[in-house]
Amino acid sequence: MGLKSGEDIYYRTMSSLERHVATVVSITDEDILLRVHPGLPTGISKGQRIVISCKDLDCHTEVIGIEGNILTFKRIWSGKREYFRADDFLPVLATKAMYDPSCRKSKVFLGYNMEITDMEAPDETINPRLWKMLVEINTKLGLILERLQLESEGFTKGENKQVNISESGMRFIMNERVEAGDVLEIKLLLSSSPPLGILTYGNVVRVNNIGDGKYEVALHFSDMDDEVREEISKHILKRQRGIIKKQLQQIER
Repeated sequence: MGLKSGEDIYYRTMSSLERHVATVVSITDEDILLRVHPGLPTGISKGQRIVISCKDLDCHTEVIGIEGNILTFKRIWSGKREYFRADDFLPVLATKAMYDPSCRKSKVFLGYNMEITDMEAPDETINPRLWKMLVEINTKLGLILERLQLESEGFTKGENKQVNISESGMRFIMNERVEAGDVLEIKLLLSSSPPLGILTYGNVVRVNNIGDGKYEVALHFSDMDDEVREEISKHILKRQRGIIKKQLQQIER
């Protein structure tokens, strides 16, 4: 992986983007020992999945030992962060960006956050059955508003496509011919709960004519802010966790 004893690295849980600092104590083909500082973060336990980052590399590991501020990890998967990708099946709407580049701004379209979330009535003066009805109505209204917003922004018009996506770009099939150097407006509907709309832009770097009026397009994301990149990263991590879980289950059989 390129790790060296005495080297400072970053690590984080697979469910979080918050990074912590640690020093490599030792490394073998199977195990990695880290000295965490200033201390062990809360929530770290045996069996947990941890991503160790060094330069341009990511290493997916599992915590197998905790002794004071020394953590022992077992490797699961490692590779260049640039190629840290996930295969997925997502609604995608891709069109050529024709307008002024200064107007291009990536954006996350979040669902509505309705205030009534507790199934328990706030005080005994409110009829519990009436409160439950209000909560159910509120939930349904939130789902309707989320759907209307995604529809109004065009996210539900996307065609389900097989994609290969990373934080830096994506690859997918288009029915429209484009050329390397074209800029595409991309609308993605990520499979979260509730669904999350992503508007971003990408520079076409490669086009492969695969016949029947279809083109395999590879693009590099541009004009992307941190919020959009973070949501894409979370989605990729979720997909990778699913892949690793299946691989571990197959090994254990």
